[in-house]
Parts: sequence; structure tokens; C-alpha cells
Amino acid sequence: MGIPAEGTYLIKNYKNNLYLGVRGKSDQSGAVVEQQELLPESEREIQQWRLSARTDKDAKDGDYFLTNVKNGRRLHIAAHSHQPSASAEVWNGDSADALRSSSWRFTEEKGAYALANSASEYWLNVRRFSTEAGATIEQWLKPPALEFTAEKRDFQLWYFEPVGARESGTSAEPQKDTATEETRAARCGGRFDSYIGTYKGTYKSEPAMVAEGISVAQAAAASTGGKWGEGLGGMLADAADAEVTVTYDVTARFYLESKSNRYLVEVTTLKRGSGGKCVDVCDFGLNLNKQPAAVEFHAKTQESSIAYDPTAGSNYVDDYNKNKAREAGAQAVRHLIDFSLSALDPQPGSDTPQRLYESVTRKNAKIVTELHREQ
Repeated sequence: MGIPAEGTYLIKNYKNNLYLGVRGKSDQSGAVVEQQELLPESEREIQQWRLSARTDKDAKDGDYFLTNVKNGRRLHIAAHSHQPSASAEVWNGDSADALRSSSWRFTEEKGAYALANSASEYWLNVRRFSTEAGATIEQWLKPPALEFTAEKRDFQLWYFEPVGARESGTSAEPQKDTATEETRAARCGGRFDSYIGTYKGTYKSEPAMVAEGISVAQAAAASTGGKWGEGLGGMLADAADAEVTVTYDVTARFYLESKSNRYLVEVTTLKRGSGGKCVDVCDFGLNLNKQPAAVEFHAKTQESSIAYDPTAGSNYVDDYNKNKAREAGAQAVRHLIDFSLSALDPQPGSDTPQRLYESVTRKNAKIVTELHREQ
């Protein structure tokens, strides 16, 4: 299914069929976001949200804004909070904290989407798992945290209905798969089951080249006489990921989790040269709009040591050392890789991909990922 296309949507809760809206139809910054019964069409702009990719220089791949159509303000977590149960609101701000707390990442589950706040990493949720209109929308934990059951996860799942779908008589909710096994087998990687198993390979990021032997970052520095951070050249230089090549050894194990009946992928990343290893588990989705089909997921990475930045006056640690970060008053640094890997090279009569591959340029870095199925 993949991430919804950029556009305008009504956002409906998977569990209770109520819609995301702004309390009191308010145009004010800080107005609370709540779940509502669907309003008459003439009043519905307050329930409509414009989905757009975040594109500023600090944006990470997979970051999206949701902007209310009526008031032009973004879906945001109050006070840029990193605490569970902080309320969702509409807010416009251009500070780094405001932009991060207004950024959202998508995960496909059960034919719907879960939205994680890019700053806090908590999930958009209905407070107290309410089925009543008017309940506040908040950020909250994901099961199994705090005895939070898998059933309650349904309150964190959302359907995205394109505006106009209701009037045209079409449905934005996923249609049931009526294809035969023979039809599905004809397309490599067209079923979740076809990935079950283990794939190993590498993820490599290196500076993109504007000419032979000249990277984007070098060209940017040259355009300002070697002075970084000035003018257009400085902006290009700042946008470049790095003037180095980074390689991760990657193992992806796809499986069906029996208790929740969810398809998951366990991703192990090992950064070459540093020994930084991380194991992360997440849902994965299929993007059948691509040719060939693609499997999509993301994975955290972790460095092997904690660095100290004396100029900032704080320790910088990875997400997986959050407790240590809190004790030291440190700032967590997020390392996240987004994968959208084409399913390739099936054996005759099989829809199981033997190779997963992607070559893409993001933020002035050329990224190549290639994983091979273990036999």
C-alpha cells in the first residue's frame, strides 16, 4: 500500500470510525485536535488535512506534515512535548522544535496507517481509547508498553480518505484482495508471505556527483570560495548528507508474529568501521503501485560509542540509550534508514524474490541497497 500520495484527506479512526477534526472549528494556534462525527459537506474543511512531504534542510526521509485545510495550521504535539499523553493541536511555527513536533512518519498496519511523531516517536492515539465524539487526540505508547494491549493499538490506526471519494461513491479504505493464488504468484513480491525468510546484504550511502570526481558538497564549497554556510553554496553544502561514504551490513528477517498475526521484519544493521550494531523490529508494507513491487520498512541504527560535543554543552547519544541520555541531560540523536526495495529475481513458478534492491538519490547522497535471500 505504501505511504498515501500527497493530497487532501479525511482521516478516520480504524477502531471507532470517527474523524480527526479541530475542537470548536477553531482557527487559533493551539486549538485542540479531537475525534468527531463526520460533518456536513459544507462544514467539512475543519476535518480535512493536506498531506505534504517535509522538504526543509533538516527534514528526514519519511517526514510528512498534515495541515488543516480550514485554518492552515499543522497537526502538532503541544509544547513540543516528548511525554506520552501530550495533546495534539494545530500550530504553525518555524523553529526546529516546532517543525520536528509537526512531522509524522507512516507505518502500514491492517490496511490502515499508524502515525508516529518524528520528534517524540510516540503514536497518534485517541485518549483513554474512547469511542465517543469529542475525545482528545494525543500521543501515546505502542503495545506491549504498560500493559497496552494489541486491541488498543487499533485506536492508533487511521484510514486516509481522499477528499471527494465519498461524493464520487468510491471508497478509500483498502479493497479486499480477490485475486487468485495463480494471479498473485505471477507477480514477484505481491504477497506478504512471499518475503518470509532472511535476506542479507549492504546499504551504502556516498556523496552524489555533479560531475566526474566532484561531489555536491565540493561544488557547494567552491561556489562560496570554500566558505561553508554562506549563500546558495552554503545551503547546498548544508543539504549534503556528508562528504564520506557510509556502509551498513544489513540482515532483514521477515516473519509472521503468531500472537498478533502481524507481519514483521527484524532488521540488524552493523556500521562498517565503527562496530555500531542495532537490532530493530517493525511492521513492513508492500507498495504494489511500483513496478516491480516493493517492500517498505524503516530501521534504526546505533553507534557503538557515545560522543561528546563540548561546543553544544551536552552529550549526544543514540535513541537506544534514552535512559542514559535522561540521566546525563543529553540530547538523543536519531539514526533512521528508510527502505523501499524492489522485489527481483524470483525462481520459476514462485513469487518469492531472491533479491531486494534500491538505488536512489536522497539529500545529495547516492544510496544503493542490495539484499540477497538466504537459502
